[in-house]
Amino acid sequence: MFVTVTLMVILLKTRWFGDENPNSVFTYSSATALWFFLLTYSITTIMFCFMLSVFFSKADTASSVAGLIWFLIYIPYTFIHLNYDNISLTSKVALCFFSNTAMSLGFNIVIQLEGTQEGLQWHNIFTPVNVDDGLHLGIVIVMLAIDAVLYLLIALYVENIFPGDYGVAEKWNFPLTLKFWRKVFNLPAAEYTSYEMYPIKTGIHLQNLRKVYGNKHVAVERLNFEMKEGEITVLLGHNGAGELMLFS
Repeated sequence: MFVTVTLMVILLKTRWFGDENPNSVFTYSSATALWFFLLTYSITTIMFCFMLSVFFSKADTASSVAGLIWFLIYIPYTFIHLNYDNISLTSKVALCFFSNTAMSLGFNIVIQLEGTQEGLQWHNIFTPVNVDDGLHLGIVIVMLAIDAVLYLLIALYVENIFPGDYGVAEKWNFPLTLKFWRKVFNLPAAEYTSYEMYPIKTGIHLQNLRKVYGNKHVAVERLNFEMKEGEITVLLGHNGAGELMLFS
């Protein structure tokens, strides 16, 4: 997308008609400001694809439904465009949660700025085009960034509670558990045992085990666990498959 956005900006800023007509698609706008706006939209688009992918297990179904949803999230802009002056700023900002609608509103602002012969510049990103409309491109860019974070969080959440046929599903409220936040901040798990009333001799005790291959490939980080005598301990991989069974 980085390469695609760069090529798009080149095409939008190239003067195709020679010296007789020194205009381009966006004659007055800053190329770098346009590039930044399009790159933000591209990042949001990637997160949108991540979000949709976790709801499907088959690529063909995902492609078909995703294409339909992709066009549906543009439809709100058609209603905004027809009644732009009668729609409040709050409604416009709320509809920016649909990334394609936000992108369309952003280009509408750029076109209006081109009409003033000033174009989109870094100094007017957070300035409305006219006093009657409080929406400016800065709001659109911020909303696209919020959309990207929101889409990613939805993707991560759904992927954990519906991991597919081979994953281990988390409970719906796993972000509210202390275990989850210990994992996020890489904190050691609380040390406890259910055998305190019936002491059992420890066979193997590992604390803060770390294994690195080469100089940068970390295979194990801060591994803590105990194996009691007479127990069977099974280590599970990320996808739920049995990696190793140990007898102590």
